[in-house]
Amino acid sequence: MSTVGLAPTIPATCVPCSPSTAAGPQSAISPGSSFVSSRTKEFPYLYGVDKKPANIFYTSTEKLGLSTPLADRVVFVTDSKLQQLAFNLLWVDNDFAGRNRAIASAPSLSWLESARIKPMQTNGARKAWISADLDEDGTLSSIGRWLQPTFEASNISLDTAAAIPGDLAGSQLVVIAAHGSTADGKPFFHQVSDEGNLKILASDLADSLRNVGIVVLFVCSGGRNDKHPAANMTIGLARQLLDRGCCTVVASPWPLASAITPRWFAAFLESWDVGDQVIDAVFKANQNVGRATGWEPETFLALQVDGDPFRRITDG
Repeated sequence: MSTVGLAPTIPATCVPCSPSTAAGPQSAISPGSSFVSSRTKEFPYLYGVDKKPANIFYTSTEKLGLSTPLADRVVFVTDSKLQQLAFNLLWVDNDFAGRNRAIASAPSLSWLESARIKPMQTNGARKAWISADLDEDGTLSSIGRWLQPTFEASNISLDTAAAIPGDLAGSQLVVIAAHGSTADGKPFFHQVSDEGNLKILASDLADSLRNVGIVVLFVCSGGRNDKHPAANMTIGLARQLLDRGCCTVVASPWPLASAITPRWFAAFLESWDVGDQVIDAVFKANQNVGRATGWEPETFLALQVDGDPFRRITDG
């Protein structure tokens, strides 16, 4: 374990996940700096919109570099202000950190230690919920059709009802595809919706997913973290899920390109089902998407790990 000085006053802790030891790289940013505060008003949302400035991933991250190398597998534990950043996009060795490294984040070292001392046991169920008619047009219907063969081949039961299923809590794996949105005029994640009239507050969705082993969110901005305006903590759908006993959340902090979901999920599940830790399964799936999309950061760096990155299918 090593301390990574991402800020002069409030350090982040970087836990290498391999025998190699990461040195203590230094970043030029501070959690209280105007740079971090101002960029989180636009980012990470701007990364996923159709009409964005050219080279926005590069121009917006040029001040987010780490000056010395990181290990091949790294978990970031940081101050709440830095948790707003997408760690896949940190600039290391003249490239994005997530390009050649398996990256994850966790709420705290004590939280991570507790999760690993006694991994949570689930009921073994594998479920998915997509509120959509798969015979209709629309983004969610398309995602459902694309994923259905993998679901059927992998014993994942798909519910397409326009209401949160009542049997998701305690599952080994839950996949959710929905539209995600932030609160009006504020950066905070607010609700999920379908292509009809269904709207569900993030807190209500999190309540229905208590004590799930791994939650995969194909939800725009489902993985974004924002600093609480009045407390030293972050808020967002992913963190609400962790607060309700979920072990690991995989989600994108910006609007997700729906077309990557079938390729990404098939690769992720293939890796995780043979016993890989979730941090490695996500990295392999991201690499699969990268090779297919020409290494566009918007697509292959979107899905990120929050929570327990070491969870395996054998944990229960």
